[in-house]
Amino acid sequence: MEEKSPSPRVSKPSRDRVGEEGSLRQDSAPSNTPKSKDESSNQAGLTLRRILLWGILIRLLFMPFTSSTDLLWPYHRGYLWITGGNYTPGITFMIDYLHGIFLWLMRPFLYPYFHSMWNIPWGSTHPITGQQVSQMLRTFFTFVSHPGIFRILFFLKLPYLFFDVACAFLLLKSTGRNAFRFWMLNPVIIFVSSIYGRYEVIAIFFIILSVYLWQKDLRELSFFALGFSALLRIYPLLLFPFFLVAGRDKPRRLPASILAGLIPILPLFLMRGGANTGITQLPYLDYLLSMNFFLGLHSTLYIFVIGYLLLLFCFFYSGKGSEQGIIYYLTLFFLFLFATTYFHAQFYAWLIPFLAMVVNDNREIERFFYFSLIFYFLYLFQWGRVNSVYLFAPLNPARIASMPSLSELLNPQTFHRFMGLVRSALSASLFWMMFMLARRKWRETD
Repeated sequence: MEEKSPSPRVSKPSRDRVGEEGSLRQDSAPSNTPKSKDESSNQAGLTLRRILLWGILIRLLFMPFTSSTDLLWPYHRGYLWITGGNYTPGITFMIDYLHGIFLWLMRPFLYPYFHSMWNIPWGSTHPITGQQVSQMLRTFFTFVSHPGIFRILFFLKLPYLFFDVACAFLLLKSTGRNAFRFWMLNPVIIFVSSIYGRYEVIAIFFIILSVYLWQKDLRELSFFALGFSALLRIYPLLLFPFFLVAGRDKPRRLPASILAGLIPILPLFLMRGGANTGITQLPYLDYLLSMNFFLGLHSTLYIFVIGYLLLLFCFFYSGKGSEQGIIYYLTLFFLFLFATTYFHAQFYAWLIPFLAMVVNDNREIERFFYFSLIFYFLYLFQWGRVNSVYLFAPLNPARIASMPSLSELLNPQTFHRFMGLVRSALSASLFWMMFMLARRKWRETD
């Protein structure tokens, strides 16, 4: 008989070895997982610190060397208030009081210029005639020619920096890291608060706070914060109906919420007298009605009013949760507002906190927003030197006063047509961001 060759043995790992390897794998998993989490957490913290540092450094770079005419007037009214000068409270009284308090707190750092920098001829806060504009510019160039202007500008803008950074941290807490980054490195916010020198971030802080408190279901406090923001800037009054619609899911809390929102703004309805002391006398109300179609006799279609009501109707019948719905529809509201109305350079900052809440998980809109900034910054040239070369007047007032702007380099007809094209492109960009935002929501619901 033939001898069968032994079948080859397949070596199997011993149980001891398997157990050893298994135990090694089991031991290694828990030890590596916390380490990776710690590393990612440390990396995220480092990234946030870098973003914060870069954002502050960019702001500090511009703060002492740039200014607009808008920086001067609230501080001048605040100075008159704290020194017992000829000050009559108007609809901006709370902003004036805040700037007076800022001046009082910074008084030690502004000596010996504290009084001398304000003892110059002052004209109209809102110049209309050519003579008033000339007086405003004379005041501005006298102010920026002050020997201590760099130190003065730095400290006048310092309160804005505090509120600016506070907005970023509030967005970080309420929304996330991407919102924080978007705010701290946003060219519009840097321009408005640190270059242009406008106090918009103070009102914006209380609007973000209102949304944050809403997310925490502190609705009465949310309405109070929103009311206080309206005391600083009138436009948050337009946001109240959206919060009311969002609050319909808990109707029993609405009366207390409405009362909390009305308390801060009662003074606005009680102001009398003066050129700018009544809500109905504000020139900004005409901006909302700037895009319209005349139908005949006394019939005119106001595009902003139509869009505003349509957004409210959609929100009311959408059935969206109050937390996400309020952010979604307020973002659409501000996009539509700036797409269809005339606005000043600083107003555009109102859009940024809501875009920050949206782009936190939507990088597509963020990328397109940065593209659209080309049209926003070109749009600023329509105000001539005031919003362009004059912003850098503190560096060399005499030389910069004679520098031409884009409006003077082109003939009037060409410049007018060019600005119309720029404004149209900006509106198209804003409408497209509305579509991008709506398209994403439609996909989520499918």
